[in-house]
Amino acid sequence: LVQFFLKVVPTKFKRPGRSAKDMYQISMTEQFIKMSTLLTTGNLQQPGVSFSYDFLPMQIEHVESRENVFQFLASMFSVVGGVG
Repeated sequence: LVQFFLKVVPTKFKRPGRSAKDMYQISMTEQFIKMSTLLTTGNLQQPGVSFSYDFLPMQIEHVESRENVFQFLASMFSVVGGVG
C-alpha cells in the first residue's frame, strides 16, 4: 500500500515593478506499507495507491523589495568604517 499526502498552500508573490502572481506551494510526503506488515497486523486492506489532499485556508504573501542605492552605500561605508 502506498499513501501520498499532499498539502497545498495558496501563495501571492510580489516583485518590484511587476504585477503580483498567485501561485500554489505543494509539499508531499509518502508512506509505503509492505504487504507483510498488513498481514501480520490483521489489516485486510487491498494493495493500492491512495492520495490525500489538504488545502490550507491561509495564504502566504511573499514580497520582494530592494534597497535604495543611498541606503546600500551607507550600510557599506558603515561596515568598512567599523572594520578599520
